[in-house]
Amino acid sequence: MKIIGDEEYDNVLFKNYYLSELMLVKKNGRKTFGDKYAIHVLLSEYLKEYGIIVTGTTPIFDLNNEKSNLEVRGIYIKPSFDIRNEEIIRQLYGYKNSKVNIFMAGGDDCSISFTYNLDDYSCVLEGHCWSSITNKMNFNTFSEMIDFCNDIDEYEKFVK
Repeated sequence: MKIIGDEEYDNVLFKNYYLSELMLVKKNGRKTFGDKYAIHVLLSEYLKEYGIIVTGTTPIFDLNNEKSNLEVRGIYIKPSFDIRNEEIIRQLYGYKNSKVNIFMAGGDDCSISFTYNLDDYSCVLEGHCWSSITNKMNFNTFSEMIDFCNDIDEYEKFVK
């Protein structure tokens, strides 16, 4: 897996929230990506090298957990995601006073995701079964959450 800064053009691509516009799918209920589909495919393939899979869509939430008027491309990261690449997530979702849900693991009936606060970068790890939240844990930082997920014993207790 690549780390941000491995490529010389990372310093241009992962700055100034250029990627946020590409991640936007709907604004006020209207599609925004139009003829940019090829760019989305290229971006998706590029992000895979950094451990980020672009998949589906998700709403942006305000800090009160109400859906905003924005719908963005969703992402999937593994619990082993390299925390040095957190800046890429921030660049993908460059919205203030907002939160976004990011998928981590799961199958047909149960899954793990987290809500990422785009202001203070705190996280709420959530276990889901049959569309209901079965477990929830708050973390002050993204790196705290990833460290927890990489502690096999603690992570297995959380998902049970």
